[in-house]
Amino acid sequence: MRANPWTHALRTGPVWLALGILMIGCSESPATIAELSGQTMGTSYSIKLSPAPDEDQRTRLQQEVENRLEAINAQMSTYRPDSDLMRFNRARSTEWLAVPESLVELVRRAATISRLSEGRYDVTVGPLVDLWGFGGEGPRGSPPAAADIAQTLGRIGYQHLQARGSPPALRKAVPGLQLDLSSIAKGWAVDELAGLLHNRGYENFLIEIGGEVRAQGTKISGQPWRIAVERPLPGQR
Repeated sequence: MRANPWTHALRTGPVWLALGILMIGCSESPATIAELSGQTMGTSYSIKLSPAPDEDQRTRLQQEVENRLEAINAQMSTYRPDSDLMRFNRARSTEWLAVPESLVELVRRAATISRLSEGRYDVTVGPLVDLWGFGGEGPRGSPPAAADIAQTLGRIGYQHLQARGSPPALRKAVPGLQLDLSSIAKGWAVDELAGLLHNRGYENFLIEIGGEVRAQGTKISGQPWRIAVERPLPGQR
């Protein structure tokens, strides 16, 4: 999913945010901690489990994790033109468009944050971010014209978005409205993986997707999971 520098990284449920690149310190031997990792949502993911499951369990769990992340990407990705989110973005209709229930739930959470922040957080702001040169279309050499800004403002705004649960669907009040859930979908995915692990009987884990973190329990030694934050110094690690 597209990283958006004009949107804030937010918590969904008990997700904890790590600023910068996440580094996880482990003092135990490799046999006591297992790590599952891979690529998702335009970034990487990491899951640490303690104690480590056996090889067969680990292989099955890795596949379940990949399947769950693939399902989330299929719904919420802004990179995939066939995702449910991009299908909604392309639609010019102002009628209800059927979408998965989880997409409705995430949009509702985003709308709640928008109301509480009096619009400072807004998942429809993508076209304005692009106009100013901070989005996927790349930088621009000069500020946009006032007329272009005014025109773009006419097709953004969380108040123009509606969500319903039964049957699950989204509706836009203006045809050009678009959604970018990059600021909240990774946290959603972390919580989804935590639920998956819990349902499989895992009680001690640390999950990270692109800087969004959730920890539960401890290492097998009883030591807490350690999360380090990289110093924000340009050109240095």
